[in-house]
Amino acid sequence: MSFHSKMFTILAIVVVTLGYGLYERNKYTHLQTARDLILQTLPQFTARALETNELITDNTLIQQGDRAAMVHLWGTWCGVCMDGLPKLIEFANRMEPLGVRFLLLAVNDEERELMRAMQRYDLPENVTVAMEESENVLDRFGSVRVPETYLFAANRDHLNKFIGPQEWTRPTYFDRVNRLIENSIRGRGEEVEAHQ
Repeated sequence: MSFHSKMFTILAIVVVTLGYGLYERNKYTHLQTARDLILQTLPQFTARALETNELITDNTLIQQGDRAAMVHLWGTWCGVCMDGLPKLIEFANRMEPLGVRFLLLAVNDEERELMRAMQRYDLPENVTVAMEESENVLDRFGSVRVPETYLFAANRDHLNKFIGPQEWTRPTYFDRVNRLIENSIRGRGEEVEAHQ
């Protein structure tokens, strides 16, 4: 193959690659902002409480007197989920006086595994462990993996998303969540952020 043929081939590959990149980028011009891509409010879902067998839905999660709710998507089959669970429970215990309810929503899990895993924890009153009942819970929340945790205001607005394992016992998490809740109560909602 001659030098000119090689250069022409390389140039053709570069032009095709750039053209395809522009084509793909233009497919999404109808989206106004990054906010259009993320969850705006608490989605519809159904779950079954592990201890009481009570049905939990998007309409019953946030109760009278709650200031906010955190939905934590996880599974007993997920190693990092299990590693982070003690710190999340400690964080939930710290948030209880502030009126924040926690739903530990197990996805793609088995009841006996969930029961066995939760035996070692003394859960605060504001924490409910449940198994998904509705299909595609991950899709409904816009999740592709676990663990992911969502913060919702009492009016069901989505305030924040925490992606992956977190250091829940750090003071910055308590302060950040408390500030987001306070701002939502005062009507000064902030842009939703995803924390990794």
